[in-house]
Amino acid sequence: MDNYLSVLEDSLKKKLQILDELTDYTTQQQELLKVEELDYEAFDRLVDQKEPLIQRIMELDQGFETVYDRIKEQLLGNKEQYAAQIRALQSLIGELTDKSVKLQTMEQRNKSAVEQQFRKSREKIRQGRQNKQAALNYYKNMNNANYVPPQFLDDKK
Repeated sequence: MDNYLSVLEDSLKKKLQILDELTDYTTQQQELLKVEELDYEAFDRLVDQKEPLIQRIMELDQGFETVYDRIKEQLLGNKEQYAAQIRALQSLIGELTDKSVKLQTMEQRNKSAVEQQFRKSREKIRQGRQNKQAALNYYKNMNNANYVPPQFLDDKK
């Protein structure tokens, strides 16, 4: 039973470490989003670096649930015997919850900032198209301004 509790505790500690790494990457994304011109390649690299960490958290969660389901009845039946380990696990879970909420808040802010960057990019593209169309219309008008249509002159009297 102590081995199972150690596995659960290790799993939670690994998850805390991964959440710290994710928080670091998310902070880097925030810094990129503060710049007027977003470096999309750097932003994508950070997203790519976060993917395996998120996958690892999902694996740790699944493993935690599997182990917990295996020892749940025995653990609940002997709460007083494992009280110290239970408190340690509860403390780690509380810390995980706090970090998860903080990370989710940061991710939501980043999502809003990315959407704002996309709106700016679309507006620049739209503005570029309008400028191109205006230049084309100006060019056409200027070509037609000096154009004198052929005229027929009748010399008979």
